[in-house]
Amino acid sequence: AEAIILSALDQIAWLFNLRGSDIECNPVFFSYAAVLPDTAMLFLRALDEGQPGLSEELKQHLSDAGVVVRPYGQFFTDVKTSVAGRKVFIEPASCSMAVFNSVPADLRIKGTSPVEKFKAVKNEKEIEGLRQ
Repeated sequence: AEAIILSALDQIAWLFNLRGSDIECNPVFFSYAAVLPDTAMLFLRALDEGQPGLSEELKQHLSDAGVVVRPYGQFFTDVKTSVAGRKVFIEPASCSMAVFNSVPADLRIKGTSPVEKFKAVKNEKEIEGLRQ
């Protein structure tokens, strides 16, 4: 695959190491993400609602890391352009039909998200926390 599209909120929060408060009692935020070889795009709903979404310091940190932050409502337009002609990995179990169909059938690579697999690997601190 030459790109991956993510719509599972927990995977996006884990991948970018961000936490939010869009959903009560959950540390996630409404978003989409697309990761390509040379950039990553993070689409935040807060930007559509006139909220800053991220602090200026965090925006700069993400920008320095090659992450472009965009409004949530731009996802389908921007992704269509960004992944055009590329093989795209997509996880059917965690995305809507609209997201799934945003990638032409002949360019889709379907399976379990590699982010989900990486989330399953725990470091020593996380293992110790589970034991307590």
